Amino acid sequence: YRSILTGEQTSHLAGLLARGLRRQPDFILAQLPFWAPLGIDLARRFQVPLVYDRIDRHDEFPGAPELLDEGEALLIARAAYVVASSSGLCDTGPAARPWRVIPNGVVLEDFLGREHPHRPRKGGAPVAGYVGALGPWFDAGAIARAARELPAWTFRLAGRVEDDDVRALARLSNVTLVGEIPYASVPDFLSRVDVGLVPFKDTALTRAVDAVKLYEYLAAGLPVVARELPGLMRWTAPAVYHYVDPDALGETIRRAHDDDNPSYA
Repeated sequence: YRSILTGEQTSHLAGLLARGLRRQPDFILAQLPFWAPLGIDLARRFQVPLVYDRIDRHDEFPGAPELLDEGEALLIARAAYVVASSSGLCDTGPAARPWRVIPNGVVLEDFLGREHPHRPRKGGAPVAGYVGALGPWFDAGAIARAARELPAWTFRLAGRVEDDDVRALARLSNVTLVGEIPYASVPDFLSRVDVGLVPFKDTALTRAVDAVKLYEYLAAGLPVVARELPGLMRWTAPAVYHYVDPDALGETIRRAHDDDNPSYA
């Protein structure tokens, strides 16, 4: 995903998709810049609109090549519609195209009706949990300090580890790196969690995010502790407890847990 599809790759993939479709598509949706040539080719073949759905600030990911900027510019220019999951992802200015904001969401039925065996907890270690990629935007330092501050807690982090600082958290006795889990396992994972975490660093990338995990935590009936970021600020306690100073993560986790009440779910 760090390069743009070549003409040969585009032609081959478009042919495979065209032969495999059972019916005429209503539109072609592209979410990542490297799909630009394929999306444009398919929209032309089927004579349907091309939609670019911007889900992240791709240029803010570590090591993102400038070539992806070209792909994104091509998608924005050629798409019939451009949409984004948060206002922070929409280009602004007099020459900007009109963007439509379509926030993320959750399939409630996947999470509702599940028992939370640890809530309310009678003895035993409370659990702070996270589901999602564990990259450089994840504040491993804040988690390490919170884990030391809350030695009676267990911190369970599910996701593909993409950062050495995150990998080092496994040295702490009360932090468990679960690894990447399939979506079907997320509801069960969260049923064994007391507080959901969105411990992001404050960066240009995270300031534009509309975190899917936050919706999943809330659907699972969990109080959430999240860094104070623009895309998350429409949620307030007792649903979401925000912190500004990373050193305050531990105290915020404790407060969210102490305030939790089954009636909130």
